[in-house]
Amino acid sequence: DYVVLPPEINLANEEFNDFYATAGAEISGKQPGEMIVKKGKSIVYGVTIPSNFSRQQLAVAWVDFLLSPEGMAIMEANGQPPVIPAVTNDMSKLPDELKKYVTEAD
Repeated sequence: DYVVLPPEINLANEEFNDFYATAGAEISGKQPGEMIVKKGKSIVYGVTIPSNFSRQQLAVAWVDFLLSPEGMAIMEANGQPPVIPAVTNDMSKLPDELKKYVTEAD
């Protein structure tokens, strides 16, 4: 069992980012005595395939499934709303098979 939080506070919905940002926490910075305020925002997960992974094709097949409509439906059904399309900061590093699901960040 677990507690189901409403979308206004569960950090799962980008539509509430302005509201999430009204909460913040002060944490230690890199320098002694430095403090940084971290504001709330929605949580977004990522996926990657390490370049030295020995079974690249298997990994690509898994990510292909994950990003497919069926994979996204599974994620959604388990409380992880997908970001569609997925976003990357370097399209040239993506295997060709995955580019159909991804857009490049601004």
